[in-house]
Amino acid sequence: MSEAKPFGYELMDMKLGSVITRLNSTIRRIKKYLDGSIPCLEKLEETRLPYFEKNADKRENHWSQITSGSDLIDTI
Repeated sequence: MSEAKPFGYELMDMKLGSVITRLNSTIRRIKKYLDGSIPCLEKLEETRLPYFEKNADKRENHWSQITSGSDLIDTI
């Protein structure tokens, strides 16, 4: 609050809240894998997307392409 106006801080709450929720979900998933409840972690079996491509912007500039494997445009 000392560095910015309070208006818009709810956006930071939402971002941090989603990080906490995602971490909790990841913890549950890894625990299930470690105790043998699930045979594999599917996301780790997939081919990784390239971070750098020739003649292309970095993926970090394309939030909608790195947040999920789903196309966010089609889900709205």
